[in-house]
Amino acid sequence: MLGLLASSPGCSFEASDVDGWQDVQGGLPRLAGYLADGTRPLKLRMRAARGLFAKDQVDYIMAVVAKADAAQRTLLLPKLARLAQESLADPDAQTVNRGASLAYYLLEYGTPAHQNVLGAATPALAEALAKNGLSRIPPKEDATISPKKALLSAALAHPPVVDLMIGAAKAAAVDPTAERRFLVLLDYLGALRQPAMTTLRAELLLARARAVYPKISDALVQAMLADRNPTLLKFLIELTRDPALPERIRGFGFAAMSQLGKDAIPNMMRVVRTDFPTPDDARYLALRGLWEAGGPAHLGAALRALPPEGKWPSNGTEFRDDIDAFCDNRVMTKAAEAKPVLIELLDDSNWIARAYALRCITRLYPNEAADLVGILAEDLTPLPGWQESGEPSSFAAAVQALKEG
Repeated sequence: MLGLLASSPGCSFEASDVDGWQDVQGGLPRLAGYLADGTRPLKLRMRAARGLFAKDQVDYIMAVVAKADAAQRTLLLPKLARLAQESLADPDAQTVNRGASLAYYLLEYGTPAHQNVLGAATPALAEALAKNGLSRIPPKEDATISPKKALLSAALAHPPVVDLMIGAAKAAAVDPTAERRFLVLLDYLGALRQPAMTTLRAELLLARARAVYPKISDALVQAMLADRNPTLLKFLIELTRDPALPERIRGFGFAAMSQLGKDAIPNMMRVVRTDFPTPDDARYLALRGLWEAGGPAHLGAALRALPPEGKWPSNGTEFRDDIDAFCDNRVMTKAAEAKPVLIELLDDSNWIARAYALRCITRLYPNEAADLVGILAEDLTPLPGWQESGEPSSFAAAVQALKEG
């Protein structure tokens, strides 16, 4: 590219000539060629750089830097860093975007991989980027070092940059319009791999979720789940209790149950107890999670926690089928240990717990079932969703059908 660039040796040019190349055919390569020419006055070379920058041609500028020898890089880089800093402080958003792009490229030369040839300009440029332009521009595919690594290298060598990144992340956390910026900042802070940053990330994620609730995005809940912080996982579990949220968002809460394991038991119990306005799968999924985490030891408490005044399926055999699925797919795996718990539940005041005990005993211990559930022979409590006809049944009718059939 640079072989086609500008000016013939020996020709003299003025500032007006350099400025005029911005808007003529072939002018951009000419500007790049002038910038690359070490025999030209530095002031005019930087004027050429500014012309390229104004036309959003950062790639031309960095191509010159990439091909320059060590002496020329040492000469040009501080001047270009100053251009980037000035642009990052500009009130015009497009200028800031160009400044961020240039800064990301320049910071690559402030890393050990490039012998830190950017030198003393590195901290100030990193600060300017962290303060005004961080996350404006996505990583450049042709950068030999990722923008994140370049900035973090500067941040680790210059702690004020980290402080600016933290401040920017805190501001973005409570700004509903700044999610992309927030998540990029969070990623950068996490990459520092410092214990304090790990804690801070979790705090910021929680602050963000509370600030934007109920408009929580997939990207945010994915970040919370990936963080694996127990407080964040418990927050995700709480989301399952809000039926107004999209199903895909609530679904992350069930994934959090699996990650948290036994530590999620109190939170899953809250879900089981929830009286949803309509029949809701969240209770069944939480009940399944309680079994996976606590087994028979928590079966009694989990079934007693199901709200007897709640809304339960009443069409056909839907309610009975849900119970059967739990008995067959979960309780069956530890049927012997669960047996005394189920027998005890037959006499519980909560009709939901009695219904689960009735069906599990019927299915898991068929040879003993008729005798074991006899205690319910006179229980006339209605059982919705129990018969194909859709007509309500009762415990007494279910026991009688078991004895007869």
